[in-house]
Amino acid sequence: MKVTGKSKEPYAPIPASLSPSRVSIGSWFQKREGVAQIFAVIGIICGGSYLIWRLLVTSHNVPFWAFAPLYVAEIYGYISFLIFVLDSWHLPASPRLPVYDRTCDVIIPTYNEDIDILEPTIIGALQIRGQITVWLLDDGNRAEMKTLADRYGIKYLTRTGNEHAKAGNINAALPHLKGELLLVLDADHVAAPDFLEATSGYFVNPKVALVQTAHSFRNHNSIMHQEQGRNEQSLFFDVLLPGRNRLKSVFWCGSAAILRRSALMEIGGLATVTVTEDYETSLHLRLKGYLGIYHNEHLIQGLAPDNLTSYIIQRYRWAQGNLQLFRPGMRLPWRKELGVLERISNTGGLLYYLSPFQKLIYSANLVAVVFFGALPVGYVGGWFIVFWGIASFTNILAVTALERGTTSPVEGVRNLFLAFEAYFRATSVLWTKAKVPFLVTPKNEVDLGGWASVRQMRFAILVGGVSLLSVINIWISYLSFNYFDWKYLAPHSISTVIIISFFGLMEVTIISRAAWSMYHRSQERTLWRFPVRLETYVNGVLSQCVDLHQNGAGIITTESAMESALHTRVEIACHDLSGNIVWAKGEFRLRSKKSVDGTQESIRVGGRITWDNEEAKTAVIMQCYVVEQYVARQHFWLRHEKRRVVLLPAHIDGISAECVDVSTSGASFVASASEWGERQLGIRIPISVDDRFIGTAEIRNVTPTTGEMVRIGAAVMWQNPYLLKIFSDSEKHDLKTRKAIANGIKP
Repeated sequence: MKVTGKSKEPYAPIPASLSPSRVSIGSWFQKREGVAQIFAVIGIICGGSYLIWRLLVTSHNVPFWAFAPLYVAEIYGYISFLIFVLDSWHLPASPRLPVYDRTCDVIIPTYNEDIDILEPTIIGALQIRGQITVWLLDDGNRAEMKTLADRYGIKYLTRTGNEHAKAGNINAALPHLKGELLLVLDADHVAAPDFLEATSGYFVNPKVALVQTAHSFRNHNSIMHQEQGRNEQSLFFDVLLPGRNRLKSVFWCGSAAILRRSALMEIGGLATVTVTEDYETSLHLRLKGYLGIYHNEHLIQGLAPDNLTSYIIQRYRWAQGNLQLFRPGMRLPWRKELGVLERISNTGGLLYYLSPFQKLIYSANLVAVVFFGALPVGYVGGWFIVFWGIASFTNILAVTALERGTTSPVEGVRNLFLAFEAYFRATSVLWTKAKVPFLVTPKNEVDLGGWASVRQMRFAILVGGVSLLSVINIWISYLSFNYFDWKYLAPHSISTVIIISFFGLMEVTIISRAAWSMYHRSQERTLWRFPVRLETYVNGVLSQCVDLHQNGAGIITTESAMESALHTRVEIACHDLSGNIVWAKGEFRLRSKKSVDGTQESIRVGGRITWDNEEAKTAVIMQCYVVEQYVARQHFWLRHEKRRVVLLPAHIDGISAECVDVSTSGASFVASASEWGERQLGIRIPISVDDRFIGTAEIRNVTPTTGEMVRIGAAVMWQNPYLLKIFSDSEKHDLKTRKAIANGIKP
């Protein structure tokens, strides 16, 4: 079995805009926003100059019907670029405000998702710190969902009928809810324990009705992923939405968001006119004077579409719902009650979903020029290449800089072609009022690739075929006319040949590479296996679990361990959020086995596991879906967060020590070398600082210092890191003492 795109390390759900990606040119601008803004201004000037020059110089001696379509398509591209610059110009930092401790209903709407999807979501929701009540809203009215809710002690609601789909499901539950806040989680969205701690503080402002957070995706072999941690939605969640905070154009993205329940009740509940109830509801809240805030932190993990079919279904629904809002007589995103910049920002979504028409205009012009000699411009000399080349180059450079490594212009075009037909079909809702059904995105599916997948790109492949034929024919025409005195089609200048070749070959390359990738995708697992490093025993032999989910595992062990018994018993050392080990025991059924390169005895085995009891399965789900991601995120900030030098009494695994530097995700201690003894790196131990702040530390390094002391560095998971206030003036020491402590010298 081939699993594409699998990462080797646990995924730290962090903003891609803060972490270098393979798009190295864009990543360079992550800490150089001013340079990106300069390139954006240059792109605006050069693009505007080109369009003015085009109108003044190239509109002569050409019929209006030939000139206008291409020129309108170019203006469309320029306006889209301007809106992108507006959204991405500046990305304000997201603060961690003091916790606003209020009651919160955590609701999980479901329709047809299976238990393997919902159970991790429920377990994660129950770990959220705060005054929460968890609800499972079952629109499928399934007995197994009621049993699942009872098992975990959460509230369960269902209703008769499924009118208005997800929006109707939530509206039916609103009269039963009592919390001041409402956290909405999709069925596959597992929340972090500190979700409320990160987001609730915004609601101190009574005008804030919505706080949206980023969407992360755990299945890195999905159709959306370009590399570990970076996917098609990275640009939207890590650049566009943070920028929209400035413009007040943030909207609810359906999940991973907290709403003020009283504000929602004030507008009559969720809007139900379109199939994107989230965006529509956000606009109604704005029209009532409420604010939406985007908190740029990745606090949930969900499932991205596994295959192209699921991807197209999801994008088709998004396009339909967005375009429905711009129907005549509705046009909520353009209502005059909204700010001018807000309305302009909202227009960006409309233009994006209409982009297939721009592509069709370009393709039609290629055919008209190459095969019929119908030039849409009156001048195609050398200056055309100069103006067009400079405008194109500065536009690409500006977009790359402002995308900040979250994607690249080429990947953006690829993604558009994948959903090309879906967007094109969705535009019909602009002029029809037919009822649009709510299509649920399939989850936990396989992806077998092949021609069945490629056929879904038929519109894009048609565009690519037209482009390829146009390039081939224009070169035949140019060469035959200039070198063989043979008139094949209409004669063309070298400028025309270069421009058509550039556009045509670029589209052919992008489409063919996308089709090749779709054809060769092969993913037979329905559940994502999390990369882990967990102590494991196979029939009593020490081994290591290297990937894991609630139904199976990959384990490095020995041949003798697998042959020692008829039944293979496994024990995996899972952890809870406090770092305590919880042993998950079960029966292992072998599915695959292969030797480990460079070893004589070690083998890697994979298979399904039947756990001894529900507690063991819950421990595995907790480890994979909650602990791994929470700890990985803490470790990322440990590497990027500045520590504050302090001198505070501490206890580390029962040993008296001094805390010498600290942050919200790490700390260093000085302790007696003899008392520390031979403790190993990587162990997790309890700590306390100043008898007030308690947490679990994972030991990262131990360094000998003077005076028979050791300096111990650790990643720390505090019980409440964002209430850690140990930097008051009374606890600060003089600079000399702080520097001495920082060097590991006990005063």
